[in-house]
Amino acid sequence: MKTYRVVAERHDKWWLLEVPEIPGTFSQVRRLDQVDEWIRDAISLMLEIPEDSFNIDLDVRLPKDELAELRAVKAAQKAVTQAQEESSTRTKSLVAKLKDEGLTVRDIGTVLGVSYQRVSQLSA
Repeated sequence: MKTYRVVAERHDKWWLLEVPEIPGTFSQVRRLDQVDEWIRDAISLMLEIPEDSFNIDLDVRLPKDELAELRAVKAAQKAVTQAQEESSTRTKSLVAKLKDEGLTVRDIGTVLGVSYQRVSQLSA
């Protein structure tokens, strides 16, 4: 399925939308959650194709400072996700080791600061 890149740039209270691959294909919306509906309509009209016959790749253009901050936020979110995955893996491993040592799920829960039901889930 064909994918069209849609460039969205903020001007005053509007997002101006352009599809560079299709000259003359423009639209505007107040909010980014409206992009899909409006730009699909514009592309469909320009190319005379069904609205569900292509994909949209939204390229939101932000000012340089905000773009740098967005990249930093996304990097931090990725680091948090990786830390959560590592914590989960290590916690499951520790639960298994403590069970092998003969600790009860209630004792393991107390040690880890979680409920015994959570320990049971982690050891399943």
